[in-house]
Amino acid sequence: TYRAIAEQIGVSVSSVEKYVARGLAACAIAMIEHNS
Repeated sequence: TYRAIAEQIGVSVSSVEKYVARGLAACAIAMIEHNS
């Protein structure tokens, strides 16, 4: 059960990191387009 919980947490953390990275990339692109 502990391993299953750890795997579930790992999956949720990795998807959160992907979501955050996508959001940061979108902000960076918007700033670059706005400045140019």
